[in-house]
Order: sequence, then structure tokens, then C-alpha cells
Amino acid sequence: MYFVNRLFVVIAMVTLLSGCQAPPSPTPATGPLEGAWQVVARSGADSDTNLTEASTQPGLYIFGKQHYSMMYVPGSEPRALFEGTFDEVTDSDKVQAYDTFIANSGTYEISESGLTTRPALAKNPNFMSGSHSAVSSYRIEADSLWLTPESISIYSDPPVGFKATTKLVRVE
Repeated sequence: MYFVNRLFVVIAMVTLLSGCQAPPSPTPATGPLEGAWQVVARSGADSDTNLTEASTQPGLYIFGKQHYSMMYVPGSEPRALFEGTFDEVTDSDKVQAYDTFIANSGTYEISESGLTTRPALAKNPNFMSGSHSAVSSYRIEADSLWLTPESISIYSDPPVGFKATTKLVRVE
């Protein structure tokens, strides 16, 4: 009998204590940029040019809570394929292909001045030196994002088409 009473008390305590767990913590709210965004259009104007890309090439931006990764092919022409197998590609072919896409990843922050990215890894090794950043204005409407570069610290003279606005749509 003594054993049964003790067993009853233990079962009652376990039952009571299991109901005393803290409620699950709420899922943190996601930021407005979090997700994967596909490039769908680029257009805009610099002092030198008026740019509208009729056929936008592939591009993908991914934003986490604090980190980003982006790769895209600027321009409206597809990247040229290498001739033959990869071990037959010349150094000249590789150098030419280097200029046909943009890629970097790192951290980002949103402030009143816009979106600031700080690359930790970039196709251009100078851009990932730790002292460079890029600032873009941005606008979000539903599942569309527009990015317009305002400054990139690695350029003393921004390239033609620099101020082009890129339109992206959320894909995830």
C-alpha cells in the first residue's frame, strides 16, 4: 500500500510538472527582405546612358536575418558557353567569363539611409577586404523588391549603368 501511495504521488507530481513548462517562444518575426528574390528586370538612367534590359539574365539574391548572398548576370546577353570540356578551357576564356557575372555574400543591415551590404566573400578580392560596402535604396511592394545602388565604396568612378534599378520578385 505504501508503494502504491508513493507511486501515485510521483505520477501526480510528474503530471503537474509537465504542465508547468514555459510556453514555446514565439517565432521571431522575419525582416522585410528575408527570402530568395529572382531578378526580373533592370532599368534606369545614368548621366551617360538610359538603360532598359529587354531580356534580363539570371540573378538571385538571398537574404537571411543578417546575411545575404547575391549572384547575377548584368546585361541582356546570355553568358557565352566554353568550347569543349572544362579541362580544355583556356586562361583567356576564363578571364573573359570573369567579367560576365557579379557575385558576393556577407552581412547586411537596413537603416534610414537604405540597405547596406558588407561583403565577406566576393568575386572581386578587393571588395571583400573588410573595408568596403555598398548602399542601395530599396522599395518593397507585395512580393516585388526594387534596388537602386547609391554608392559602392570600391569604385572611384562608378561604371556605366551603375544607377540602374533592379526589380526582383520573391521566389521563396
